[in-house]
Amino acid sequence: MLPEWTYADTSVALAPGDRLLFFTDGVSEAENKKAEEFGYRGIAEAAGTVASSAAELKSKIMRAVEEFCHREFRDDVTVVVACIR
Repeated sequence: MLPEWTYADTSVALAPGDRLLFFTDGVSEAENKKAEEFGYRGIAEAAGTVASSAAELKSKIMRAVEEFCHREFRDDVTVVVACIR
């Protein structure tokens, strides 16, 4: 997509219980009233370390970011979670 970038293929071994989390920049860049971004740290904290279903994890992250920015998003917001069985 961007010719000036260098792209590389890689592989990651996934095991049962692992989670894959995909999100758009509208999630990480959601701002609160102080113009602070939710950020990667906010996503990681919202995801936590407790294992849950994909739907529960997605809901947990969305509730946290909605609360953070008072549901005032400036961009599209998408969260996709896949649980490896």
